[in-house]
Amino acid sequence: MKRAWMFRPLPNNINKMKEFKLDNLIGAGWDDVDDLSGKDIKDIGEILNNTYEYKSSRSMSSDKATLDIIVNRMSIGDYVVVPDEEIVYIGEIVTEYIYDKTKATGTGYPHQRGVKWICDPVLRNDLTLDLRSSLKSPRACVELTHRYKDIQIALGEILEDKLDEKEFITVEYPIRPDVNVKIEIPKDLKKSESARIGEFIKTIFFDEVE
Repeated sequence: MKRAWMFRPLPNNINKMKEFKLDNLIGAGWDDVDDLSGKDIKDIGEILNNTYEYKSSRSMSSDKATLDIIVNRMSIGDYVVVPDEEIVYIGEIVTEYIYDKTKATGTGYPHQRGVKWICDPVLRNDLTLDLRSSLKSPRACVELTHRYKDIQIALGEILEDKLDEKEFITVEYPIRPDVNVKIEIPKDLKKSESARIGEFIKTIFFDEVE
């Protein structure tokens, strides 16, 4: 199954989105770390610990996870979603892991994946609420496979379900002094549909109490 990833265009905390688009790639920093081909996540963690002085294990774990994703977990054909402030770019991974030593400059991105950008930039506000929420993760790179459908909606590959649970509202009606009835209805409920609900309600009763 194809997967999806969110990847921030900020290697070494420098915005490289312009270069990513021009060169059809995404890349991570850690310029002092050499080629990671064939290294698993444990190896990557050991290399990072031997290369940098970490103030917390959490920071090292986050770096290790990001590098493991770009080296080992991404696959050709996966989607990658790259948020750049209010603009979001969506691409498809087209290469295995690449190490480009020429980008190990201290401000570069030597750990790379080739990307084919597959649509025009999308406004963040045009994405589904679930996808927008997932892009708020503070991590440099996280898995987004659970938002695969939302990415397909952004690409126009499938239509958004206008009656999903986010577009329902709950209304209440008092039928006794101490009892309210709650019913969940779609926000775009039509008059004819309301009448049908009313007819259905008339059929719901259990005891006649005088």
